[in-house]
Amino acid sequence: MNKTENYNKDIIIKKTLSKITKDENIAIYNKTRLGGLTNLNYKVDTSCGEYAFRFPGVDTEFFINREAEKKCTELANKLDIDAELLHFDTSTGIKVCKYVENAFTLNKAYVQNNPSILKSVAEVFNRLHSFNDDTGVIFDVFKMMEEYETIILNKNGEFWPDYQEIKNKITQLQKEIEGMGVEQVPCHNDPLCENFILGDNKLFLTDWEYGGINDPMWDLADFIIESEINSKLENILLNHYFGRIPKESEIRRVKINKVFVDFLLSLWALMKFALEGSLDMKEWADSRYVRCKEWIVLLDGVQENAD
Repeated sequence: MNKTENYNKDIIIKKTLSKITKDENIAIYNKTRLGGLTNLNYKVDTSCGEYAFRFPGVDTEFFINREAEKKCTELANKLDIDAELLHFDTSTGIKVCKYVENAFTLNKAYVQNNPSILKSVAEVFNRLHSFNDDTGVIFDVFKMMEEYETIILNKNGEFWPDYQEIKNKITQLQKEIEGMGVEQVPCHNDPLCENFILGDNKLFLTDWEYGGINDPMWDLADFIIESEINSKLENILLNHYFGRIPKESEIRRVKINKVFVDFLLSLWALMKFALEGSLDMKEWADSRYVRCKEWIVLLDGVQENAD
């Protein structure tokens, strides 16, 4: 962990929670590790209640803007689609939320076997995407691609043999999207199943590290990819989101964003490999890159019917 790596986590947890609760004698009963691809997350049981405590992952300062994340988390709280935020230190990346009672973290299997949850997912997205005010936080997909590429180059990383060819296709699709005059709205931009928390009859969307203004179809495309739902469930999700059968042009936007999602995440994983040397990240980058190319092939069939 960046600025907190040399400190004892238990001391930091107790000190932070003492400040939040204004109870210097707060007792820490239990600390349970929660899931997370990048960060260290814990459920902390105390004499003052239950909390979700987040320590930032190693080297996240290279690609996460904590000031922007805080703004997006505060927006999610305003919209009542995330757990209550209690503490956010932008200098360390430490975040504390109220723990969602009876929380269940969604996963692929649950989503695939419980189609009714797709209505709740669509409602969360609609609530977020309908917010009209500009947060000032931009999720610039193409700028991030350049930033990840720069970090990879600076770490002497290597790209795929046909990388320039695929990058040129991405540029073409970027121009197509820009020509559609798409309205940019607040988005989560990383809606993994595991970032959805189901409480007592309410669904929350958490972890806003990549939150920012973007094409709302990105969130739909990303969720579809990460949940690995089939075409039937994808149609159910889109019908709930639009409140009708989507137009072919809207379907094309979703499919273009699938290309963007996997291309950006292939670069993100390749960057992580360059920074950390994890072979798992290299394999993940390769699989994302291959699927990105598959989405590009599938786009040809949509182009013919787009209105």
